[in-house]
Amino acid sequence: MQKVKLGATIGETLRFVVEGWRGAWGAMMLLVWLAAALQAIQILKREWLFAPLLGALVLVFATTAATGALYRVRLSGDHPGDAGYAPGPAGFRWGGLEWRVLGANLLVGLLIGVILVVAFFIWAIVLGVSASANPAALQAFQNGTQAEKMTALYQLMLGPAGVGTAVILLPTFVGLLYLAVRLALVTPLAADTGQFDFGRSWAMTRGVVGAVLAGILVIYLVEFVVGAVTGFVIGLGATLTGHREAVQLWVGIVGQAVGAGINAPLFAGLQLYVYRAQRGDPNIAATFA
Repeated sequence: MQKVKLGATIGETLRFVVEGWRGAWGAMMLLVWLAAALQAIQILKREWLFAPLLGALVLVFATTAATGALYRVRLSGDHPGDAGYAPGPAGFRWGGLEWRVLGANLLVGLLIGVILVVAFFIWAIVLGVSASANPAALQAFQNGTQAEKMTALYQLMLGPAGVGTAVILLPTFVGLLYLAVRLALVTPLAADTGQFDFGRSWAMTRGVVGAVLAGILVIYLVEFVVGAVTGFVIGLGATLTGHREAVQLWVGIVGQAVGAGINAPLFAGLQLYVYRAQRGDPNIAATFA
């Protein structure tokens, strides 16, 4: 098992954007187009009540297809002659690898979701007990306006409810972040081997938690900077052309498109580099410091 450097992890994550787009440009273009189209529908057709749910479902499959195509860019070289790992034309292919990617992501998401629901349920009980001891706050929650409810919640947070929130939710979020890092290799492991092995993923991230976490933070930083620059350019262009009323629409649409275009390859690049390094790959020579 070879280990990874922090700098190499970040560098390989960023470099994979170009490689991933080159090898899976068709699947990525479809994902970008769908993300932009669904955002436009949500903004322009708010009366379409089922659009967000249907759009989210479509986007899950499009993201899975794009992620599978990105994985194939690297994993096909690890399985020479195996048609099950071969990339499709322009990245378009749905096979066993994509089903494994979808299943692994759903399993990890379900685990994290269950923990969140349990933590939120406990927090709601604490908040309810605190509110019952404060008749004014309870009255505001039951019959007050939205502003009165927010004021009552703020007042409760200044007391025992705030302490309970900190004790319950903060450790939960920290724990979930750690859990997400330790299970970050479940999906590439499933794609590569066909095994949904949480234990092996946990073991493979031993010693590289800091590198993976730093990689995730860099990804969100890159997305934030790109989003800010995109919004600024669109806003400036709309102002100069006298179409300031269109800023919100185009910032939303273009922002979603750009985000989809870099999010998938960045995360795939991070996962693939760390996974292949920890699994052992003769093409990767790095040493964790």
